[in-house]
Amino acid sequence: MLKEDMGLEEVRRKVSEITSKELIVKKLWYSMKYDRGMVMELEGNGDVRMFMKGNDEHRYLYVGESDG
Repeated sequence: MLKEDMGLEEVRRKVSEITSKELIVKKLWYSMKYDRGMVMELEGNGDVRMFMKGNDEHRYLYVGESDG
């Protein structure tokens, strides 16, 4: 489970555990509950806090290749 006080590297490790995939060359993006069409890159610890606080109990996290 992801928690608000996690840093970006902790989130990456947890997502790797959940998906059974290594995220070394992957990027993470997220969207907010009020506008799922606006996708933002999860780049730092501040983004993790925004992702956790702005989405109540439903969070949308996307994993993709780093080169496109």
